[in-house]
Amino acid sequence: MRLLCLIFILLLLYPLAIANSKIVAIVGDETITTKEYKERLNYEEKRIGRPLDKEEIKGLLDKMIEEKILYKQALKRGLDKDKEAIFLIEEAKRNILINILIKREIIQRLKYTKKDLKKYYEAHKADYTDPEAISGRLFYIYKKDKEGRDRTNEAKDIAKKIEKRLAKGEWLKEPHKFYRKNTPLILQTSQFGYMPKNLIEKSYGRPFAEMAFGLKEGEVGMIELLDKFVVIKVTKKKKAYLRPFEEVKNKVEVAFQRQQFKKIYEEYLKKIKKGLLIKRYYKNLPPPNI
Repeated sequence: MRLLCLIFILLLLYPLAIANSKIVAIVGDETITTKEYKERLNYEEKRIGRPLDKEEIKGLLDKMIEEKILYKQALKRGLDKDKEAIFLIEEAKRNILINILIKREIIQRLKYTKKDLKKYYEAHKADYTDPEAISGRLFYIYKKDKEGRDRTNEAKDIAKKIEKRLAKGEWLKEPHKFYRKNTPLILQTSQFGYMPKNLIEKSYGRPFAEMAFGLKEGEVGMIELLDKFVVIKVTKKKKAYLRPFEEVKNKVEVAFQRQQFKKIYEEYLKKIKKGLLIKRYYKNLPPPNI
């Protein structure tokens, strides 16, 4: 009875074995079998996250043939015994084994629900909030004229007048055209789209950012900086906006995965390091190649 069962199993497996041993290519004295090709196909499709189309399936076989040819040539030249090749092979082997270990011992333990993601989102709302931002027009009045002479008082007086003109609704063009003809001072204008406070602070300093964000939409302000006076008109003001969970769900998931990966990784490393003798001799390290 056992013999009959064994024969039956062999008969079932035989067609599969024959199918896997079929040859899809010959390269010199070597072959590429269906089994070898399927393994590579599965790897490539998993790597790119989609099935290969008809042309790509043929292209993969061409690539495998080329790799066989190049590999045979490398062996012919004795590169398998080359010091650099041996080092790189060992490095690749180590990295591959580490990656597989991490995948099986850490990544496969990453399990969570939508409820976990929402909880993370609630605890990290600041990460998904667009900060308050303003857009505006800027008028710069430099303290020194084109000859390098200090004219701070004159610059301040002009800045105050420009502040009043912008407050009445004039654009930058009119006062710039007027004072360019009537003062030797250096004048510049610019506009900017929505910028959050931290970027304005980075560009112009904290006092300017505080003054600018203290203005309401349509209001004008003036401040003295190191080498100039700056007049700003806030044209638009946008409140801070918390993006809904569904809108940022993918970003939340990535951030949560990173957090959980770090936690599991550190716990796993601590576990396998326990009882292991580890000593560091930093004094024996070679000096930097600088």
